[in-house]
Amino acid sequence: MIRKNTETWYFETSALNYFTKDRTVEDAIATKAHQSLKGRRWVISSSVLWEILMTSNRAKREKLIYFAQNLFDRELLPSPGEILIEYIKSGFPSIEKPRKLISHTEIANIWRDLVDNPNKTFIYNINDIQQRFNTLKPINKLIHKIINNENIPLIDENTEQGFQITLESALNNLKFIKQNNYSKENKKIFKIAIFYMMFILCAESVFENTVIQQFWKEIGIKSTFERIKYALYHFEPIIYRGPLAALAAMVYCQSKKQYSRGIYFDSMHAFYITYVNYFFTNDQHFKDFEEFIKPHPNSYKVQFISELKFTSHTRYNVEQRGTIIL
Repeated sequence: MIRKNTETWYFETSALNYFTKDRTVEDAIATKAHQSLKGRRWVISSSVLWEILMTSNRAKREKLIYFAQNLFDRELLPSPGEILIEYIKSGFPSIEKPRKLISHTEIANIWRDLVDNPNKTFIYNINDIQQRFNTLKPINKLIHKIINNENIPLIDENTEQGFQITLESALNNLKFIKQNNYSKENKKIFKIAIFYMMFILCAESVFENTVIQQFWKEIGIKSTFERIKYALYHFEPIIYRGPLAALAAMVYCQSKKQYSRGIYFDSMHAFYITYVNYFFTNDQHFKDFEEFIKPHPNSYKVQFISELKFTSHTRYNVEQRGTIIL
């Protein structure tokens, strides 16, 4: 049970990797107990777990899982799909009301069991997960090519040039675009938001898509193309505010510098900046993003973990021993 006024501190994957260096599981256990007393909920998301599960080095993978089981909250943050659907159902608020940030996906149920029983671990086929991720890889290059307006094939007989025209047309037909003059930079960010809306919401191209499937089942639309048309007409605000807009800004900030193979998971992590008190990272891309969005309040949430000084002391008692990270 999550207490009222509990602070939520999110660790994306690079922050977890950094934090585990030179620390033991005993340190993790002691720190978790101390942070709980302080009213702080240290959390991860399914995106962190998927990245860990794709770690090819088995020993490193199991070490990260076991350390995380003993350090982080038993409840995962909602998946990107869950966050986006909740935002839509809430009416695209400019300021969202506080709510419990708990995922109800399959991997969240497994994680809850693993935290409650830390001697357990994930049982899965790494090749299956890698194959699932491989189907998402094209988005990495595609986003960069959208940013650079390159003309290359998108899928089958279509071309990215054709897609760009379609994307440009979709953007120009939106009400908020017709009513305001936006810079070329802003329009690129809006196009990225539209692309991710198609990718996540309409095509269900994410690791956890059950909530999205149910959402469209309730509306009664199966066709991806029909979903896109429906979303552009009914869900226009998600393009310029809310979690998808934050994701698009992060992706633009990252893509305009250089190609990055990690853009998919970085974009998924970006969903959480709006919803947490602090966002811990050791990834330069998020530091660039922090500078890009200043003076927006979310910029002050980003904490570059290797630049922080952690105070600690050693506690010994019958039940626990280890270094408590303050």
